[in-house]
Amino acid sequence: MSKKKNTQRKRQAAEQRKPFAFRESYDVVIVGGGASGLACAVSCLREARAAGAALPNILLVEQGKRIGAPILRSGNGRCNFSNSQLDVSRYWNSAFVSQTLGFLGGGPVRPITNWFEELGLVWEEAPESDGLLYPFSNKASSVLEVLMAALPAHVVDIHPCVKALETHRSHDRFDVLLEESHSSTGNGGAAAGESDRVPQQATVRAGRVVVAAGDGCAESLLAGAIPALPTAPWRPTLGPLAAAFPENVSSEKLDGIRSHVRISLPNSGFSEEGEVLFRGYGISGIVVFNASRYAHTGETLLVDFLPAMKLREVEDVIRTRAERLQGQPAHTLFRGFVLPELGAALLAASGVRPDETLQQELCCRIARIMKAFPLMVQGIADESQCQVHRGGIAPESVCAESLELKALPGLYVLGEALDVDGPFGGYNLHWAWACGILAGRDIARKIKKEQSC
Repeated sequence: MSKKKNTQRKRQAAEQRKPFAFRESYDVVIVGGGASGLACAVSCLREARAAGAALPNILLVEQGKRIGAPILRSGNGRCNFSNSQLDVSRYWNSAFVSQTLGFLGGGPVRPITNWFEELGLVWEEAPESDGLLYPFSNKASSVLEVLMAALPAHVVDIHPCVKALETHRSHDRFDVLLEESHSSTGNGGAAAGESDRVPQQATVRAGRVVVAAGDGCAESLLAGAIPALPTAPWRPTLGPLAAAFPENVSSEKLDGIRSHVRISLPNSGFSEEGEVLFRGYGISGIVVFNASRYAHTGETLLVDFLPAMKLREVEDVIRTRAERLQGQPAHTLFRGFVLPELGAALLAASGVRPDETLQQELCCRIARIMKAFPLMVQGIADESQCQVHRGGIAPESVCAESLELKALPGLYVLGEALDVDGPFGGYNLHWAWACGILAGRDIARKIKKEQSC
């Protein structure tokens, strides 16, 4: 990030921060200022207006120093907010996702793009991208701008640098314990001179509470209101993979090399084509990130360096090149074909010495390795690079139509707080928008009904 942009981001974050002061009660408290939390607030207000109801008072708190920060980071700052070719079966817990998206009406994608168009967003599909949708400005800030513009300050009290610690049921409402966060002071620590200061706390009363925050905070936040809520273990995914290379292959010598391949996980049935980046620890790249959602430690991952060709065709190519070399050593086989470091790795994995004369049997071994270069998965390489986390509240705990907890009406769980995740390509943001829209719609309708009584 440039110095100018970093300074601008810090200034904007400082402008968003407010004094640690709140109303005694709110109609809705939303925990999490990311995609699902913002969508919920916007949807709730829009539904209330459409129904001619009084606008609910909403408190939206975000532990981080800036509202909408995950949106601004998405798509390398471009925000791939959805996908025209969304394949619901690619989601984790896809049956639940399919059921939930069905309540949007009009198919899984168009309701989301329509919603954003109504907010004023102009978008386009990136050419030859398999359906990736971006704002026309090519800037994630355009998505955040239309969302924030739909949240008038007189009814929506927005507070970054505030975390919700506990939620308790109090008669027909909820008490939410809030604490001042030091996220705005950099590196997660307190500012100079504040390290010994006790963070301020406050309790607010809420008619309804929406948990739209990831990082595994939903379980602890809801424990006071509904103990023993079914959850799945929390772990990072959609990230690079650590892997053991074949014997005699140096991962350090391959470090930094990119190649268009198809990678597959035979045990799980995953197979996808794309660019892989070899690193000293293993492999990275979008196709690898997608594979990480299915890979298990100890599993063999296969890399196909010639995905457009069948094995017999590759054998013919290798055999023909060997014949043209007229008895030259094996290390010349890949000259003008692949990078020398990759060629050396393919020979080593095939058990062929660089100075060895190529014979028919050796050509077949090399061809097989080019179609199925084996790597032993050793887990996620760098958790800080992971785009999402798997785990959280079990989907069967909430109503698919509203995302409201079945066991305790008035509590809603959205987005990454649920055990749902998708691959790259706008899937996770699409899920977040859908959750927020449905929950906000349900909250507004129930508040309207209460006002009519």
